[in-house]
Amino acid sequence: VSTQSTGKTSDQARLPADLSISISGVRGTGNKANGDKTGCEECPAGTYQGSEKSDTCLPCEDGHFSSAGAASCQPCPKGEQHNDEKSGCKVCPAGTEQPLEGGPCQDCTAGHFSNSDGAESCSQCPPGEYRVHKTNILLKM
Repeated sequence: VSTQSTGKTSDQARLPADLSISISGVRGTGNKANGDKTGCEECPAGTYQGSEKSDTCLPCEDGHFSSAGAASCQPCPKGEQHNDEKSGCKVCPAGTEQPLEGGPCQDCTAGHFSNSDGAESCSQCPPGEYRVHKTNILLKM
């Protein structure tokens, strides 16, 4: 850059004292300003930041997950719910169902069962059989 404010040509422009430029990181979606505000860092898995002007990362909602540096969280598919860190999804265990994207695993209701992991819905017990509470054992009457 060349300036001629003093009548001399300079290779460096002078910036106002209150203007600073950071080249160590660009604050955009999926990032937050670091502690000393000299750069940016990725939001950790299980969190997100959809704004370009934030110093914090927000946790994913229940039933949703994200990888590091995410601008938004994604819903877990049917039959799954988020893992403890909300960094991915895990299959719902047998005896539960999860019929909605982004929903939690729920115990099968009375008279219903699921005998496999990842069930989107529980099945109704056949006539003459019932489910023992909170198990997948079907008993004949």
